Amino acid sequence: MPEKTTIKIEIDRGVKEEAEAVLAGIGLDIATATRMLLRQVVVDNGLPFRSHLDDDHHIDLNN
Repeated sequence: MPEKTTIKIEIDRGVKEEAEAVLAGIGLDIATATRMLLRQVVVDNGLPFRSHLDDDHHIDLNN
């Protein structure tokens, strides 16, 4: 069995609560969705979705 590790992140409470509600609607929790995301990152050797910004939009990666 592979050795396990723990990931801790800080995120805006509202984003977490909204994500939990969406995921619950499809039968997932945050931990399962995160594991799915990370496995897909490995399979795709990158993000499993297109990520881009235009000149008028910025992402605050600290939130």
